[in-house]
Amino acid sequence: MPLQAVFFDMDDTVLAPRDPSPLVAFKETWRLPKDQLVLDGISTKSLREGREILEAFVAFERELSESSQMRPGMREVLARLRQLETRLALLTNNHQASAEIALAKHRLEFDLVLTRDQARLKPAPDLLLKALDRFALRPSEVLYVGDSKADKDAAQAAGVEVLFLATPHNHSLAPRYQTAYQLWATLEERITAASS
Repeated sequence: MPLQAVFFDMDDTVLAPRDPSPLVAFKETWRLPKDQLVLDGISTKSLREGREILEAFVAFERELSESSQMRPGMREVLARLRQLETRLALLTNNHQASAEIALAKHRLEFDLVLTRDQARLKPAPDLLLKALDRFALRPSEVLYVGDSKADKDAAQAAGVEVLFLATPHNHSLAPRYQTAYQLWATLEERITAASS
């Protein structure tokens, strides 16, 4: 099936990963479980404490977007996909304002941007399913690029093939590409093969 679109995660995928992970420090500060999404951890707290943590988390996400750097090579990958008329979507567990900050800072344009304000968090498949619906595409016409087990689970539940970009924390995921340039080689091969 011809490849029509590529969906991307934002943090640690389009944006460069950070080591050590600031998310780990945030969870430690607020005594949240290390193996849960922050918002899932917040749901176990009292209403008052949950509101306080959520307010801090939203500010934390904005600060990360404001100080973010792009993953090396990612700008070129996105530009090449655009040249090949491949549709692009950004699907992130981040909130809308934080995503908009990152997009504006790095002057990035996607055909579709979906955040947790529009659908349930990954690992639920909702963000991918909504993107498929918006583009009127089948799962076999799309690739998803992420960096986490939540990305893997969401993509598998949506029936979408997933590729991973390396971070210091995701050694168990495959296929895993060390650089955006290596990822591009696979994307180009898939697009070329589908069009021939």
